[in-house]
Amino acid sequence: MARQVDVYREWLSIKEPNRPLDYYQLLRVPRFCDDVARIRGNYRKMNAHVRKFASGDYAKQSQELLNELARAMLSLTD
Repeated sequence: MARQVDVYREWLSIKEPNRPLDYYQLLRVPRFCDDVARIRGNYRKMNAHVRKFASGDYAKQSQELLNELARAMLSLTD
């Protein structure tokens, strides 16, 4: 069984203790950033990193975080 892991802190290095994170915090872009290239670039980097955890003990947490990252990217670039 997988240990509890704070995926935001341990996988994405987000130190912000308050939860839930807003989409800007999650994708590590300044609030109200409208630079689509920057948002998508950050999303791609984070997505690639989180996919490393997609198999094994953390598959469920990885998929949930991947879905959250995708929602954030789509929302901020729409």
